[in-house]
Amino acid sequence: MRPTLERVRCQQNLMERVKPTWDLDPDLKLYVPFYNMGQGDIFLSQDAYGRTLTRYGATPTGRGGWSFDGVDDYVSAGVISYSGGALAIELWIYRNTDSVRILPIGAGYPPWQFNIGLYGGVAANRVSLEIQINSVYYHLTPNVAPPDIISGRWWHLAVSHDLSSGASVFYVNGIAYPGTTQAGSAYTGGGATIIGTNADLNTAWVNGLIGEVCIYNRALSAGDIWNSFQKTRGRYGV
Repeated sequence: MRPTLERVRCQQNLMERVKPTWDLDPDLKLYVPFYNMGQGDIFLSQDAYGRTLTRYGATPTGRGGWSFDGVDDYVSAGVISYSGGALAIELWIYRNTDSVRILPIGAGYPPWQFNIGLYGGVAANRVSLEIQINSVYYHLTPNVAPPDIISGRWWHLAVSHDLSSGASVFYVNGIAYPGTTQAGSAYTGGGATIIGTNADLNTAWVNGLIGEVCIYNRALSAGDIWNSFQKTRGRYGV
């Protein structure tokens, strides 16, 4: 049958779409490869769950990630249950400014469940993790200071936490920095997972680019993080 103009246009549109980068690991609760996301206010996470994400102001740039303005840009991934015995978070980030407290990823408000961020004061450029365990809030930090996450370049940040042992390990560009120990029986809290600011949408907005985000409901080993860093660094020129 001879193709109609409508069919030809449909085929062209399909060919021009951004190619998916799905990861079907069931422990990967959220995977958002912003570097490979097209335009649109509503889109799907590229994990086994295909979660509906909503964009509020963040914009694709063609520079390896989406731009967040530091004022009110964010992406909501909706409510996600992080009920396992461990948690690991990875992201690629490019900061436009230094020495400003930012929280690139937060989950669960009210009450919030966790926030990974770069904090103000002396450690304004160092990664740390706020987390709620058994309904108590803790601020986990590396025992030895990692490099400052300065502006003007891409960084791969990660943290892995195990509930039973309490062990936390932070990573900067694939290098491990053991952190605060805090054991418990459950991560507590609720609400939406937010990218671009903290979970309650009121402070610590990202001014810069976010390339991709992964949140796992299991701990990741140093080898896992190193391999992930090596696999993805080329697209960010690191």
